[in-house]
Amino acid sequence: MRWKYGNEREIKSISHRLKKPYDFTFSWNLIIKREIFKTISFHKQIKNYGYEDLIFIKNLEKQHIFIHHIDNPLTHLNEENSLLFLEKSKKASINAYYATQNSFVNKKDIHLTKVFYIIKKYKLNFFLALFFDFLEPTMKQNLVSKRPFLFLLDLYKLGYLCKKIN
Repeated sequence: MRWKYGNEREIKSISHRLKKPYDFTFSWNLIIKREIFKTISFHKQIKNYGYEDLIFIKNLEKQHIFIHHIDNPLTHLNEENSLLFLEKSKKASINAYYATQNSFVNKKDIHLTKVFYIIKKYKLNFFLALFFDFLEPTMKQNLVSKRPFLFLLDLYKLGYLCKKIN
């Protein structure tokens, strides 16, 4: 699942990234000046896995700092098994919520939190948490299979977040 996620969701061409330079990039495919990195760096309050790059990039954007995109494609060696990636995805979901709650990023900057806050606004998060409890084993079975359905991963992360943040 990690390899599929990386290839379908994280790898974007430089021409795609340049259309919205602060909306889709990672630290592995940009260049900034050392002095800037020393002053902005990665957020020190982010201790857990997930969304560190996004928070960093959004801080650069807030400071109106130009980022130079480079063509440095990501290569996954498929060393991370699906169960481990799923656990890291759960941690990242909580980290995304934490980042928005502490105003490190806007809730609209992360698709997961954008949807979560809409669901919460209409008080549907409780129902999604129940849905997650009921379907988690089936979803997990697909996600660790040889043919994971990535939309199911999106639902899994959303359900997990609804369950944890009630």
